[in-house]
Amino acid sequence: MNLIQKRHKEAISEIDEWLQGLELPVKLLAQSALTRLGFGRFSEGWSMPLPIDGGGSMLLLLDSRFPYSVPRIAVTERDDIMVWPHVEHNGLLCIAGDNANVATCQPVEIVRNTLCEAETLLQQNERGELKDDYVIDFHAYWRRNIDASESTIYSITDHLDQSRIVSAWHGQSGYWVGETPGELLGWFKNRNGEPPEGKTKPAGLIKLSRLPEPAEYPTTVVQLRHMLAHLSHGGLSVLDRLLQQEPQRVVVLLEGLTATDEKASAGLIIQGANNPRSKSNRVREPLSKGFRPGRVPGKILATRYILRRAQVTALDSSRSRMDPSISSVIASKKVAIIGCGSVGSSVARTLVQSGVNNLVLVDPERLGWENIGRHELGAQYVGDCKAGALEKHLRRRFPHVKDIRSLNNDFIGAIAEDSRLFEGCDLIISATADWNCESALNDMQIEGEIHCPIIYSWLEEKAAAAHALVVFKENRGCFACGFGATGKANTPVTNWPESRADLQCGGGVSVYGSAELANAHALTASLSIDVLTSKVSETTRRAWISGEDTLFRYGGSWNQDWLSEHGEPEKFGRTVETDWDANWECVSCRRRKG
Repeated sequence: MNLIQKRHKEAISEIDEWLQGLELPVKLLAQSALTRLGFGRFSEGWSMPLPIDGGGSMLLLLDSRFPYSVPRIAVTERDDIMVWPHVEHNGLLCIAGDNANVATCQPVEIVRNTLCEAETLLQQNERGELKDDYVIDFHAYWRRNIDASESTIYSITDHLDQSRIVSAWHGQSGYWVGETPGELLGWFKNRNGEPPEGKTKPAGLIKLSRLPEPAEYPTTVVQLRHMLAHLSHGGLSVLDRLLQQEPQRVVVLLEGLTATDEKASAGLIIQGANNPRSKSNRVREPLSKGFRPGRVPGKILATRYILRRAQVTALDSSRSRMDPSISSVIASKKVAIIGCGSVGSSVARTLVQSGVNNLVLVDPERLGWENIGRHELGAQYVGDCKAGALEKHLRRRFPHVKDIRSLNNDFIGAIAEDSRLFEGCDLIISATADWNCESALNDMQIEGEIHCPIIYSWLEEKAAAAHALVVFKENRGCFACGFGATGKANTPVTNWPESRADLQCGGGVSVYGSAELANAHALTASLSIDVLTSKVSETTRRAWISGEDTLFRYGGSWNQDWLSEHGEPEKFGRTVETDWDANWECVSCRRRKG
């Protein structure tokens, strides 16, 4: 017997003794009884009277992990309670999440608190105080009685306010719904490398003025029409237009807002009653029987279809885990990333994960084996052009992304090929570590050929410091103001002795790992998001400064000029934000028009 089993045995003994001391008829249930009641996955259970009027029993259920797991409470012998909020289809009460923290060293207190919460929940339901919770947790109630044989609906639709006809692709393993055939097939191409066989079909996306309660859930198309007439503006028209085409099967999504203003979706599969699911060979009667095709009144046509609920999975559900004030804003932004190396590739991935839907990727180099230890791409892309491979990787990993364009060229070559390369860009990120390239980019912004802000991201030796500088054309100063004529920083954070590697043809290679890089990725990506959401609107530099252990381990030292201006670094590193002052000796600024 291991420790967990020992603690479980001790806890059960304590709880049983405590329960038997209550002034209630409490009964310890045998495992066979638990199995018969549908709770065989629990190792112990006790039955006691419900703490509300009307009779019935309440079960205290513990699994073999207790006291390192949460007790569950179930209701039996009361069918009327099964439709109450926070009561699952099998009678289990939703009191605390399965992963709720409990006082593992106090098993009796865990059970006492759970029983008290169950009593409160049942009494509130008895008084009708929790009806609004049907809407708060709409998905949980809609999922009940879903046809287990029906395939899932996968949705990647826009967050618009009107009911409308959309597109669906019907497959053997599910239904995929998107705004247009092009967008939907584009998702498949991103995900699988090619679109699926077959054509898309019309589907309905119907917006509800409020989400229905379980008693209002439709079980027939006639009931659905009645509900839409009362709960949707334009939804009934969309449904009737779909059915007038007399499809054998059509997908309908219902959408509304929960009490916390989160989008909730419900799926319906509507199938012609003349289309039996069996494989019989009987002749189907036309859905328009008795009328000319397309002329069947909606009320009559509704009686010729059957309706089934279906599970809905949002293909962009990751967005629900993000701050909508960020994701909804940056979804429409276009970002160009010049340099898809160890910094740029991961910044691109982070921005797409954060909601950016439109990227331009520029890099002339191919991925080498020496790169994969600190690059977003892995061994399967070795030998491929970084920009093109990153586009392919991001499309497949995040198929909801709207548009990614890659150019396997350097920035100067790319702009020579396409003078409109940056047209429509809201932000350019340069992560090239190439002074010549970034000088050209800086000059183009100064001369007005680039209108959007530019973020320059660079690392100091051994990644002991990372910088992200955003330059707005409207502000005084430019990127070159902080550097000498050949790209040496005027005030770096760190100093390093010259090494023999620096004297090699082609320059040296800085040694650092992916852990050190993580700070540069976060620094650049977070500044990018702040710029795209207008949180930062003036030229600003942010710098990550590592701890002294990293610096001294590789033989570096702090730059005293930096320390005198910005203070001592902290032991484990820190981020600072500084102004980027105009340099009146800057040649680039002196050429500024006007």
